[in-house]
Amino acid sequence: MMVIISMIGIIVGIAIMEISVGVVNGFQNEIPAKITGFWGQIQIETQRLSESSSTLPLDFSLKNKNDLKKIKSIEWFSPIIYKAGIAKTTHSFEGVIIKGIDTEYSLSYLKSHLISGNGSKIDLTGSNCLIPSTIADKLNLKVSDSLTIYFIQNPLRIRRLIISGIYKTPIQNELGKSFVITNLTTLQRLNNWSDSTYSAIEVHLKNGAEIVNSSDQINEVLPLNLTSNTIYDQFTQLYTWLSLFDTNKIVLLIIMLSVSTLNLITALLVLIMERTNQVGILKTLGFSNYHLRQYFLLLSTKILVPGFVIGNLLGLGLIVFQRYFGVFSLPEDTYYLNQIPVLISLKEVLYINLATLFTCILTLLIPVLIISKISPVKTIKFD
Repeated sequence: MMVIISMIGIIVGIAIMEISVGVVNGFQNEIPAKITGFWGQIQIETQRLSESSSTLPLDFSLKNKNDLKKIKSIEWFSPIIYKAGIAKTTHSFEGVIIKGIDTEYSLSYLKSHLISGNGSKIDLTGSNCLIPSTIADKLNLKVSDSLTIYFIQNPLRIRRLIISGIYKTPIQNELGKSFVITNLTTLQRLNNWSDSTYSAIEVHLKNGAEIVNSSDQINEVLPLNLTSNTIYDQFTQLYTWLSLFDTNKIVLLIIMLSVSTLNLITALLVLIMERTNQVGILKTLGFSNYHLRQYFLLLSTKILVPGFVIGNLLGLGLIVFQRYFGVFSLPEDTYYLNQIPVLISLKEVLYINLATLFTCILTLLIPVLIISKISPVKTIKFD
């Protein structure tokens, strides 16, 4: 019975360790991807005099663009303009931020989050725009409707935009603003800016690129009046929350390793106690402590091998099942995701198995050493 209980402990331990690592990795990968898809990993802006200063116009020359293209970690970059405005209909109004983009801007992320409109025919030239679902719901708007935007400046400017699509991003609350997406030229004209003046340059990195290191490389080629800000600077609280997952992961791994090894030690101790007389008799027949230790280690392999095999099948099976079928859901407004994300590498699976195996083998020395202390005379006399 103790053998079965110990085996179940190892199975559950390995499965939970793999699942916990997979879930933590999933959160730390998927949530940033939601933000960087809309925001980029890095934004280049004009140096501000203080943290409270608003974003200043940025002049970005052809030389600056060519310098950025030489940085290998950059996948693509594009100029953008931000401008505050008030979206108004005949029944209501709402404050918005207009985000102007040019033709070089990749629309793949926005298209993948469209809930209304034809993604293959999205056109942001002229007076077309995309609006978030929050604005569409509040102002009761749909695709092909017109949206009047009031820009509070001197003199007051008004623009009427045609809605060509409605998008919904799970990180809308985290962004803290409602972004209407339109073409960059419209905002340049409103600001009386030249063709090379923008609010910022949005930089998207290649998969696996190190963000801070890439930001340092960008700063090296930028003129002194420009600087690059990483996504960590923009969303400090969110990334602090995600970093706490690492601590939770380590604590859980330690707990499950402890439970697995404790179960194995307990099972072996019970086996040794049940076979104390047998050990004494075998010693009187000439069996050495070495051979007896080998015998009990062989018994432990009958616990470890099935435990490892079944534990890996259970843990990885649940991870694969969740990844492809998404059975376990989440409240999207709270976690930015509508299902529990999972992501684990073969290297991490190998590390979990090796750490568990090493810990189990190390702790096996405790009960096995007890064998050498068993006196044949006392055990036979007791019998």
